[in-house]
Amino acid sequence: MKILIGMLVYNEEEVISQTLSSLYKQDIFTNNEYEVEIIIVANGCWDDTVKIANKSLANFTLKTPIEYKVIDKQEPGKVAAWNDLVHKYSNGNEKYIIFMDGDIVIQESDNLSTLVKSLEVKTDALISTDQPIKDIELQKSNSLSSKLSCSFSGITRKGSSQLCGQLYCARASFIKEIYIPPEILIDDTYIKFMACTKGLTQPVDHSKIVNNLYISHVFEAYTGLKDYFNNQVRQTVGFSLWRIFKEIINDDLKHSNAIEIVNNNRLRDPDWLQKEMYKYFTKNNKKWFIYKGALRVRFDRLSRLSLTGKLKMFFPSIAAWLIDLAVYTIANRKIKNKHIQDLWPDTKSKKLGALNRPLTNIQN
Repeated sequence: MKILIGMLVYNEEEVISQTLSSLYKQDIFTNNEYEVEIIIVANGCWDDTVKIANKSLANFTLKTPIEYKVIDKQEPGKVAAWNDLVHKYSNGNEKYIIFMDGDIVIQESDNLSTLVKSLEVKTDALISTDQPIKDIELQKSNSLSSKLSCSFSGITRKGSSQLCGQLYCARASFIKEIYIPPEILIDDTYIKFMACTKGLTQPVDHSKIVNNLYISHVFEAYTGLKDYFNNQVRQTVGFSLWRIFKEIINDDLKHSNAIEIVNNNRLRDPDWLQKEMYKYFTKNNKKWFIYKGALRVRFDRLSRLSLTGKLKMFFPSIAAWLIDLAVYTIANRKIKNKHIQDLWPDTKSKKLGALNRPLTNIQN
């Protein structure tokens, strides 16, 4: 069975060695059932990420022969790197593609094989995931920001068919149909709904994503107020653009699905969505672009908790909602003024090196 592991990286010299070290411990490499290839796509890096990755992979192949390549792509942007990985750099005969970021630490040695096996068992599912765990959940911290960050992670994990773009496995036959328009800034949201709604033509089918709750990876959380705030602005802009995209293609969905609509239009004109969004922004002197229902999100998540959970998280949710008001105001201004090109600045994940150990006592 051919498996492609595709890693998308951007200036990860501080942590990519730790990420690859946790990858090499995966039992998928010692199981003769799997033929594994690793492709690392470095998009717009100006540090030593490519050099470190090449050296690390070369040393690893001395022990376990595998195919690998590191692509030094000059164009920045995760979506562009994702599209190139799927449609340009993969060889086309993979059964599954495992996507991962270059700044995470995989916790269990059977993580990747579990992702694959869960799709082998659940043949109607298209994607499988593990649990994303913030590094601060493995640390003893009494700071208010850490406690709030961990609490909101618990609320998020209550949702069905969660898809974190940091690490997931997808059927190649499905994922190769997907092209993500560059204007869609949040790749995991796009992929999730293409999978769960059959290209936005059916109600959400949560069974299309298998969430494996007992395998995990660790990522460095935003704990500083400024970093947290900026991240919320980025996520709000991305999800708002996703909603605008759905409005733009709504009439076409009567005759086709979103996957086909995107593929047909981009072949006709690669800039079609950019042009349609410009029309949308200027139509009727529109002034508010944040997605409908944004102010209900915190309380929708709160409603899924038990009574005890509701009481515990009520005041933190109120506090977060007040922050949301400021987030939405700034996010709307960025969309309105087209200031979205610099929303994803370089981030450094320096603390993950010490977290390459088994995960225990995390409540799901």
